[in-house]
This record gives sequence, C-alpha cells and structure tokens, in this order.
Amino acid sequence: MANETKPTEGSAPPVVGSRLPFERYLPRLLELIRFGSVGVGTAVLYFCLFWLVSLLVVLPAWLVGAICYGPCLVVNYVLHRTFTFRSDHSHGHAGPRFVVIQLGGLLINSAVLWLGTEVLRLSYWPSQLGAIACLALWSYAGQRFWTFAPHG
Repeated sequence: MANETKPTEGSAPPVVGSRLPFERYLPRLLELIRFGSVGVGTAVLYFCLFWLVSLLVVLPAWLVGAICYGPCLVVNYVLHRTFTFRSDHSHGHAGPRFVVIQLGGLLINSAVLWLGTEVLRLSYWPSQLGAIACLALWSYAGQRFWTFAPHG
C-alpha cells in the first residue's frame, strides 16, 4: 500500500486499541487530585483568614471561625463547580445541593468528634483526623454523585 507508514528505526510500532491498565481510571484520578487540591487550598485560605481576623479584632475563636467559614464556602463551591467537576449545572440547581452536603458534613464532623472525644476518650487531634477522613469521603461522594453529577 502506498499510504502505509513504516516505523522508523528506534520507534515502537503503533499499537491500535491498546490501553494501559490504569488509563481508564485516569480521568477519575485527576478529578480526585483536583478535589484534594481545592480542599487543601481552601483550608489554607481558612487558616490565613482566621489568623488575619484574629489580629484585627478580639472575638471568641468560634465566632472568628464562623466569620472565616463563609468566604471559604463560596470559594470551595466555585472551584469545585468549575475546576474539580467542570459542571455546567446552574447555580440554582447546584448551589442548594452544595449547601446540603456542607451541612451534612457539619453534622458528620460533630458526630465523629463527639464519638472520638466523649465516647472513645481519644484526644482532639486523632478525633479530628478521623472526622476529616469521613468528611472527605462524604463531600467527594455528595459533590460527585449529587451536586455536580453529570447530566443524564
């Protein structure tokens, strides 16, 4: 055949239809990396805001935390919608669902902290680490399969 190309010396011949075993999972892996990076970035933003507000005004820590939580929630929503899940759902659809998932996360965090510190008598840090793990799973599943679920 005149149009057939031969591999050049030193190059591998093309393999038609061949995929690496992990290749089909690559989009989900990249999504998880984006999810984690947004979570870490938002946490850094939260702690920076907490530090800044604490320098500017004298308020109880719980109130400073509440003040800083709002802007971080908005940033988290926008980044997950546009960057992590690349969703085209309207804000009227995705926004309320995002808030429901976040409120569920608040309940999970409180329950895990209560279970860890009050029932199991663990210190705060191991309890909080357990809560963070539960929250990450809850949040990813909720955002992926409900808030920003693909149309269909």
